[in-house]
Amino acid sequence: MSRVTVSIPNKLAGELKKFAENQRVSVSKITSEAIEHYLKVQKRRKLGKQVLDLVDKNNVSPNALTELEAGRN
Repeated sequence: MSRVTVSIPNKLAGELKKFAENQRVSVSKITSEAIEHYLKVQKRRKLGKQVLDLVDKNNVSPNALTELEAGRN
C-alpha cells in the first residue's frame, strides 16, 4: 500500500473523522473508497462523452450525457 498526504479543510476533516468513528472504520478506508468511487465516476463520464462524440451530434439530445449518467444509477 502507498501512503498519500492530502490537505483538506478542517471542517471536512472533522466530519470525516466523526463519520469514520460512527461507521467503525478507518479514515483511510473511507478516503480510499471515496477516491476509488470518484475515479470510477470520472472514467464513466469520459467514456460517455467519447460515445456521444461517435454519434451524429445532430440527432442527440443536448441532455444526452445527463440522461446516460442517470440511466447508470
